[in-house]
Amino acid sequence: MKRLIIILLILLACSGKKGENRAPELSSVAINPPQPTSSDRLSVTSTVSDPDGDKVVFSYQWFCNDRLITDAEKRMLEPDNFAKGDLISVVVTPNDGKVDGKEMKAEVRIKGTPPSISSAVLDVDTLNHLIAVKVEYSDPDRDPVDLSYRWVVNGEVTELEDQSASLENFRLGDKIMVIVKAEDDDGYVEKNTPLFGGRGQPPVISSQPPTNFSGRHFEYQIEAVDPDGEEITYSFKDAPAGMEVSQSGLVTWDISEEDTLNYRIIIEVRDASGNITFQLFTLNLSLPKK
Repeated sequence: MKRLIIILLILLACSGKKGENRAPELSSVAINPPQPTSSDRLSVTSTVSDPDGDKVVFSYQWFCNDRLITDAEKRMLEPDNFAKGDLISVVVTPNDGKVDGKEMKAEVRIKGTPPSISSAVLDVDTLNHLIAVKVEYSDPDRDPVDLSYRWVVNGEVTELEDQSASLENFRLGDKIMVIVKAEDDDGYVEKNTPLFGGRGQPPVISSQPPTNFSGRHFEYQIEAVDPDGEEITYSFKDAPAGMEVSQSGLVTWDISEEDTLNYRIIIEVRDASGNITFQLFTLNLSLPKK
């Protein structure tokens, strides 16, 4: 009988040990991406085991420069919670529904985000005989951004490196593209302008209009040529009433007694490809006495 009681006690003791819950154990915790930028969304991956095979859930505490980020209790952390240079850490605690396991920590340093280019297009300034790159860019970290340019003409990289270039560098039919590079300390991005059709050079005006005139009949012969040999036409963007320009470029005006003393005049000279050159001047009148 005594032996039976001892056996029963041993069995009860063994069954009691078997029923004790054991805490889950983390073997690794990592923040992804491992080298995040200030625009990245962070996430946590954890490796855990539970000796009893229980289902394990996790709790998270996020810190920015060792300060707790309130309301950040999920596996993900949005980029509006940190900036370039911040130290982000997370403490992960496993739980099997009965007891917490030992917590584990991971941390990363936030790198800056390279700039971005939203738009890069070529624009012709016929008034100054230039073709220029218009760029729209931004930097999430507000770092200084360096812009550089590589001009590509007919598929060949040229020596042009400025934001603008004289139209004298190009010929009729050239295909022009510019590779724009925006760079800061964290990296760079490049964007190509759309291919520009290369409509040739605008007309060149060699004559100079008079700025003072005394008389009743005004004449001025515009002298202009097109470097590409295209036909050119003449018109006004701004001129007094009654002033005319012929297809040969002769400006004429019969001045009346009612005309004022000063006029701003803008002459437009256009070639067949649509390239335009303007000539602006102010004409000061000294009307003869009756």
